[in-house]
Amino acid sequence: MVRFYGAMFREGDVWICMEVMDTSLDKFYKKCNALGRRLPEPFIAKVTLSVVEGLNFMKEDMNLIHRDVKPSNILLNRHGQVKICDFGISGHLTNSLAK
Repeated sequence: MVRFYGAMFREGDVWICMEVMDTSLDKFYKKCNALGRRLPEPFIAKVTLSVVEGLNFMKEDMNLIHRDVKPSNILLNRHGQVKICDFGISGHLTNSLAK
């Protein structure tokens, strides 16, 4: 999960302060595709495993579900880290039918 540092409220807007990542999975895929390159299977496996582990951590340790997992909510950095972001519609499992 992407690290959250805090939030500020200014003139009716909410400014979220979070860890900086280099790109999202959807932008990375589009760039590779535009260059005529395919994503390597080991990369796809790493992203998949990281996302599943992150979602499992959210469910088991934080009692949360994400509800909006998509390539634009999966962030990547140049160090090979994969992080999940955008928890705007996440919910506590106790208040959800999606247990």
